[in-house]
Amino acid sequence: MLTDEPVTLRTGRTTWTPTNYGDSRLGRMTMRTALARSNNVATVRLAQDLGNARIIRTARANGITGELPDVPSLSLGAASLTPLDLTTAYAPFANGGWRVTPHVVTRIEDADGELLWERPLDVRERVLSVEDAFLVTSMLQSVIDAGTGRPVRDYGIQGPVAGKTGTTNDGADTWFVGYSPSLLTSVWLGADAPRSLGAAASGGRYAAPVWAEFMRRGWHSPEDDRAWTPPPVLIARTVDARSGRVFGDWCDGSPQREYFKPGTEPKEICGGDWFQFAADGFKIEDEAFDAAMEAMGEAIGDGRIRQGLLRMIGDEVKRQVVAPEPPKAPRPPGQR
Repeated sequence: MLTDEPVTLRTGRTTWTPTNYGDSRLGRMTMRTALARSNNVATVRLAQDLGNARIIRTARANGITGELPDVPSLSLGAASLTPLDLTTAYAPFANGGWRVTPHVVTRIEDADGELLWERPLDVRERVLSVEDAFLVTSMLQSVIDAGTGRPVRDYGIQGPVAGKTGTTNDGADTWFVGYSPSLLTSVWLGADAPRSLGAAASGGRYAAPVWAEFMRRGWHSPEDDRAWTPPPVLIARTVDARSGRVFGDWCDGSPQREYFKPGTEPKEICGGDWFQFAADGFKIEDEAFDAAMEAMGEAIGDGRIRQGLLRMIGDEVKRQVVAPEPPKAPRPPGQR
């Protein structure tokens, strides 16, 4: 779980405080939500935990060759990279963890179709585990379905698609890197002499629609692709998007499908706290209390109505259980 609580970092003799777009804050969130919403503060906090050395090492392994400054804002795109570098770096996410080497020319034929020259096949190098590649791709799908890359869907692109938007602070650069199971493409909009593209400039507003138009015009049809499938070793759970706990029958949050490496999956259940609290307060056996709650749930029905009513009941139980004791009468003078 991540948080976008304010953080101030020291850079030399100055300090830097990252902010989110529009100074918005979400509080606690899953990594998927942070990525989908392009949450800057949560990203910086995660980068501080990982360390820039680890980030730079992974970026180099994925194929980035441009300069990567070791500064706190590195995770937000402080480096100036070419679209080719970015496209190369995203390839291992798309293809299951293999580094690619881009080439302008791979084959030359004469007018009769006779082969004159062909580039030798590159030696394949694994830079990410298939599990890590899938986890990143799964989260990048949420960018398209429910995040800053939503314009891709709004422009009619269907099927399995993942990607990420990007925007510099002054709006001088907007970009979008997107891919299906069989095609990876990047779009960058900017000027050779950097200047602002306007106050409303963003990767979602400018670059993502261009990418969608490129795909929609028939260069590639993601609808025909087979969706990415999770590696069998990963564990699937439906969690509460706010708390990260397993989404239980009595959780009133938002369900979110997540995948975990063995041993990292959540164990606590969202919505179970106040039931246990009430059971402890009234000295009711757990089995009897669970049976009563199950019967109550069946009587109320399924869905949001049940969740809302049970939350109201739970709040009332809490209020009664933790109600303050009435004040005691003062002791007569001389008594202790």
